[in-house]
Formats: sequence, C-alpha cells, structure tokens
Amino acid sequence: LALSLLPHSFDHTNRSKHRTSPRNRSKGLYNRQENCRTRSQRHGLLRCEQACSTWRQLHVDKLVLLETNIDDTSPQILAYTMEELFSAGGLDVWAAPVYMKKGRPGTLLRVLCETRLAEDLVHVIFKETSSIGVRLQNCERVSLQRKTEIVQTSWGSSVRIKVAKVGDSVVNVHAEYEDCAKVARSENVPLADVFRKATAEYYVNHPDIV
Repeated sequence: LALSLLPHSFDHTNRSKHRTSPRNRSKGLYNRQENCRTRSQRHGLLRCEQACSTWRQLHVDKLVLLETNIDDTSPQILAYTMEELFSAGGLDVWAAPVYMKKGRPGTLLRVLCETRLAEDLVHVIFKETSSIGVRLQNCERVSLQRKTEIVQTSWGSSVRIKVAKVGDSVVNVHAEYEDCAKVARSENVPLADVFRKATAEYYVNHPDIV
C-alpha cells in the first residue's frame, strides 16, 4: 500500500544507483582533509619563510650572563653595586628577591655583559658585595636594529628618540627618559606630556611611517 502511494516516476530500485557508497564517501572525506592539510602546510610554510626572513634581519650578540645570590648585603650597597656595574660596562643589571637555603630571603643579582668585560664585572661584584661566588653562562641576545634621532619639542628643547627597526620597517619609537625628564622639570610640565609630544614630533618628521 505504501508503495502504491508513491509517484509513478519514483523508481526505488534505481535509488541505490545514486547513493554514495561508504567507500566513496570515505574517499571524498579524505580528499577534503588532504586539501585542508595542503592549504595549512602552505600557510605554515609561508609563516616559516616570513619568520626566517625576519630572523635574518635581527642582530644576535654572543654575551655572558653573570649571577650571584646575596643574603647579607644592605640595599644601599646593592644599589651602589648596580650603578658601578653599569659604569664598568654592564649592558643590563637587575636584581630580584629570592629565598635561599635555610629559608633566608636574599637577592639574585644578574649582569648581562660582553665576554671581554666579564672578568672586570666579576671583580666589581666581589669588591662591593659579600658574594663569594659568581656563576657565568654564555648566552645569545636577539635584538632589533637601533638608531638614535633627535627631535625639537614645542618647548624648544632637544629630545633623543630611540628607533627600532626590522629591515626597513620601524617597529618601535621611544623618547629617552633622561631628556624628557629634563624638559619636564625645566618647563614644569607633566613628564607624560613630554613623552607624548616628543614621540609625536618624530612621526611628524617621518610622515611615511604608518
């Protein structure tokens, strides 16, 4: 009875001919997945090529990292020591609180420097602190190309601008703190205003930078 109600043009015996077999469906799914993988691989390769291209434009320095744990030197001595380490050629000097053996609070002092200056900086640490041992690690630092430009602010004072680039593209522009602080004090204006106007002046002088 159910079959007699179907349209005469409907041929249920031929319907199976138009069905996709499980094998064909599986093959179609495989092809779609393969196409997705191929596109993903192409995009991944493109990202890799872009990353490699960027990496080749970066500057890599071979440096030495000095570090020592200190638990019985006053904060005043540590602050002075850090200034001396900068003066002796340290590229970067920083300290962080740590807990040492027996639960004693202490300070982890670290210095990043060129290999040729490592011995002099170790001498400063031994001279100025109670440290009896300094660890040395060879490391590499990846950095952007940098240059310094000078802009004239609306107050008539000059401010140095640090410009960082990857290839020909400017990726970071920052006004020097010391110059901005000097202008802020002499003109009695907020430091943030000096930073903002000095940076804006750089972009005015370089309208090609987006």
